[in-house]
Amino acid sequence: MKIAVLGYPSLDIIMSINKFEGLGKTTLLFEHELNHYPGGCGLNISVGLKLLYDVETFPITTFGTDPGYVEYRDRLLKLGVKLDYIEIVNGKGAYSMIFNDPTGEQLIFYYPGISEKIHIPKDYKADDFDYLIVTISPWDSIDEILRRSKNRTKILWSAKIDPASVSDEKLSYICKNVNNIVMNEREANYLLKTLEIPKFQDLFRINEDLEWMIITRGKNGATLIERNSGEISFPPSKVEKPVDPTGAGDGFAVGLMGELSKSNNVEKAIRSAMEIASQVIKYKGAQTIYEKMRGG
Repeated sequence: MKIAVLGYPSLDIIMSINKFEGLGKTTLLFEHELNHYPGGCGLNISVGLKLLYDVETFPITTFGTDPGYVEYRDRLLKLGVKLDYIEIVNGKGAYSMIFNDPTGEQLIFYYPGISEKIHIPKDYKADDFDYLIVTISPWDSIDEILRRSKNRTKILWSAKIDPASVSDEKLSYICKNVNNIVMNEREANYLLKTLEIPKFQDLFRINEDLEWMIITRGKNGATLIERNSGEISFPPSKVEKPVDPTGAGDGFAVGLMGELSKSNNVEKAIRSAMEIASQVIKYKGAQTIYEKMRGG
């Protein structure tokens, strides 16, 4: 299977706090570590699919020329991730500062740098791929790749709803032009409110090509909603001591698409997805687990 993945890159600085005290107040850090962990939703998914399922992945993104991104590119090359659609632009790439509290909530500050723009390559042909995965990206990039991919390959929207790049009306456009949707419970409720629809089944009325959507519910598992079917709930995979929730949703996408690359059993794929997501959060960094599971 060949999968193209659109999304912002990131080098993540991850720290733990007791709680965010709010503006004008001091928030206490539990640690002072400035290591950069490789991240970015599309790249997390690309690395996981390659290492765990040997799926050919082609991330579509923009890297800077600063040392962190030179090292990141070399690492991807070594791991076997295809670099054909990673554009290198002179300047500083994207960075995230991520603060985790004990409940698993996160406060994220994102600096896009030159990665603020992601150009869809002229030689990108949707027909060459079995799937396109769309994650958080600039709106112009999402719009172009959907137009160039609709009815040419299956499209999964791994939703990261970002009001800065995707307005409410653009959310409606995305929902009408994808085949599958994965989003967390908070994003799902926001989508219902934005589209002014009472229930998720109404999305199938809006988009006749939508096959299924999955709502992830953290410690409450996940829910599969299929066209002309009821909802199926799945219990969560247990994690005794979660360390860092960064990349859990991307891990879900890895397990889901990795299993679907072997069979068309969505229910089985969801169980694999929850297991991979539960492994991701045992370690700091969104991609750390994949090399450990591969034995690297």
